[in-house]
Amino acid sequence: MEEYRALRELWRDSPLLYVRQRFGIEPTWQQAVILGAIAPYGAKVSVRSGHGIGKSATCSWVILWFLYSYIGAQVPVTAPTSHQMHDVLWKELSIWI
Repeated sequence: MEEYRALRELWRDSPLLYVRQRFGIEPTWQQAVILGAIAPYGAKVSVRSGHGIGKSATCSWVILWFLYSYIGAQVPVTAPTSHQMHDVLWKELSIWI
């Protein structure tokens, strides 16, 4: 349990480190920028980009990072359409879970 608490403290400061250690992958530079931007407490981040940079994967990582890093966390999630929520984001999230 102490080891998990130490990891949680470490991961709380670095979502990028969380992704690297938890999933054993190296995010793209665009994903690393997003992960770095959300790290500061109270950060508000908006991402505008084309298809294929890994926004859904990154969003999934952010959701999981927050849930694992903060006890009792809740993550509200919205999308422009129900298709994007159910068929894109939840599908991607299930892959990483």
